[in-house]
Amino acid sequence: MLLYYPPDLKSKCILECFEKLEEVLCPFDDQLIVFMGDFNARIGNNSCSAYTYNNNLLDDRNSMDNCVNIRGKQLLDFCGNNQLTVLNGRTTSNSEREFTFIETTGASIIDYILVINIAVDYVNDIVRSGGS
Repeated sequence: MLLYYPPDLKSKCILECFEKLEEVLCPFDDQLIVFMGDFNARIGNNSCSAYTYNNNLLDDRNSMDNCVNIRGKQLLDFCGNNQLTVLNGRTTSNSEREFTFIETTGASIIDYILVINIAVDYVNDIVRSGGS
């Protein structure tokens, strides 16, 4: 599922969006689900993932962006409540943890790939292609 949360979306609206996503997830709780998109959220080095035996993932998530904002806390809560794992910064090809947003005023990681925990063992790697 592809998602985009505009930067000017209010905190209350973000929570409402996450509630709607939880409703969508509910009937598919045993399915392999992937969320990808621009959440405009900063979660620092937090991962909100359950321990996994997947040998393809790094044990700890690393990020060049150490900032955590309110939207990031909301995203982490959503992931924790719905057994989702953040893949960014957890695979060999993504170990450099490159910024996903770069502007003259700064850089950050605001785009994420999330998978439901039962799908983690199917992940071999994530590779960033294109872009700057």
